[in-house]
Amino acid sequence: MQRVEAIRKEMSSGVRLLGASGRNADEENAIAARLSGLSVTVIERLRWKKIKRIPADITDAIRDAIDAYNAITEARARHERDILAAQLASFVGLSDQSGDPEFYRARLAPVLDQARRVGISDRSLAEDGER
Repeated sequence: MQRVEAIRKEMSSGVRLLGASGRNADEENAIAARLSGLSVTVIERLRWKKIKRIPADITDAIRDAIDAYNAITEARARHERDILAAQLASFVGLSDQSGDPEFYRARLAPVLDQARRVGISDRSLAEDGER
């Protein structure tokens, strides 16, 4: 029964992941149903682990929906990283050409902090000012 319980937990957490952007459980279930192509009733039963043995076609639908969700999330993250890198490059170029780098420091600080959080830049703003 351990394998059955593991699949039940996987499906429950998968449904919760798919509907994570909802405000309440009903909205999360509706979002997960839309993304997976399953009915809201089946999603509710998966979420609350009411199905004892989950059929393979349902697990395949949830796993495919999770794969598609992850692909979209990764594409958004790459797009955001590319935009942030372009902003950072333009600000760095602008501050290098300027006669007064302190003028652009206030505009650069949020972009550099965000770039450091994302992992594009590992230097702190104080290190940039020390150049």
